[in-house]
Amino acid sequence: MTQTEFINARRTCKRQTRWLVMVWLLVWLVIFFAIGAGLRFWFHEHEVVSVLMLVAGIVIFLMPVLIISRRLHERHGLLCRTCGARGFVSESGQCPRCKSVIYEDT
Repeated sequence: MTQTEFINARRTCKRQTRWLVMVWLLVWLVIFFAIGAGLRFWFHEHEVVSVLMLVAGIVIFLMPVLIISRRLHERHGLLCRTCGARGFVSESGQCPRCKSVIYEDT
């Protein structure tokens, strides 16, 4: 992979991640507010369960976001082939964790 290919892949990955996370956010909001509106009186009577449901809702939102991000990084070849790290230094072309070469400077 060359530096230009890497930059283009990273740009495409970010764009696709934003769109998929936005779609997931909208789906999650509809479901979350539908459950909240349907059970609002019950949640007022059970405050502990209400807080636990709120925490569970946040976790249920964040887990797919992390999975989406990881899968798109894999699809676009932005993971280190040696150690699986995601944070590349684009100027050097090396993995910050294991120092293996990710792309050649051209």
